[in-house]
Amino acid sequence: MIMHVPVFARGRPAGRGPERCTAAAADIARLTSRATRGVASLAANLLVGTLPCVALLAFTAPAHAGDPVAGLGKSAICASCHGPLGLSPVPTYPNLAGQNQLYLEYALRLYRSGERRGDQAGMMYTVAQALSDTDIADLSAYYAALPRPD
Repeated sequence: MIMHVPVFARGRPAGRGPERCTAAAADIARLTSRATRGVASLAANLLVGTLPCVALLAFTAPAHAGDPVAGLGKSAICASCHGPLGLSPVPTYPNLAGQNQLYLEYALRLYRSGERRGDQAGMMYTVAQALSDTDIADLSAYYAALPRPD
């Protein structure tokens, strides 16, 4: 889904100033799928918060929502470091169970492109190279659907 807020020359949204921003924020907040709820909330807060309204908001939902069942079948590559149920046996590796789906997708795409840095970036780059966009969406959906550790 792509949403555009029309803009006048001085960067103010078309409509009645702040009311138009609030209406756009309400449209974004209505997005209710688990995959987009966090980003929708953030975008809505940015539009009505202390920051000025943005001239153009392009909000894009993932092309493939992800299939948790398919993700389970693809999770063996992750299990050696992150555990079979997303609970890492190694303290320096993060738990994936219950993690935000969009965050996982974003992180894996950045690892795959080599843009993400950090202690484990080299290893994650190697692993993520073998993943397609569909694989990333499925794995993210699987780990997001698992219960968070207490």
